[in-house]
Amino acid sequence: SYTLCPGIRISGIVNEIAAAIGKAAAMVEGPLMLTGHSAGGHLASRMVTTTSPLGAMVAQRIRRVVSISGLHDLRPLMFTTLNKTLNIDEREALSESPALLRPVQG
Repeated sequence: SYTLCPGIRISGIVNEIAAAIGKAAAMVEGPLMLTGHSAGGHLASRMVTTTSPLGAMVAQRIRRVVSISGLHDLRPLMFTTLNKTLNIDEREALSESPALLRPVQG
């Protein structure tokens, strides 16, 4: 569970998820696999970009990501009524859209 908009911005949710993955990773050994649906797919994909807030040691353990119907480009959401809740501006859409970011090597 994570904080939802409008109580937090998308970038804040990304940071919350990175922290949660870090805590979960500390409890298990070996490779990590991430999966998510819709917004969860966006968040899982965002973790494997070069600007991910994940710590390096955790990021190196990620072997697979499965995004099911993930929202990988947030720009179109800026022009929907849903954006009254999301509050996505152009800067955030560009910095938090996995489709627009460089993926990590591997």
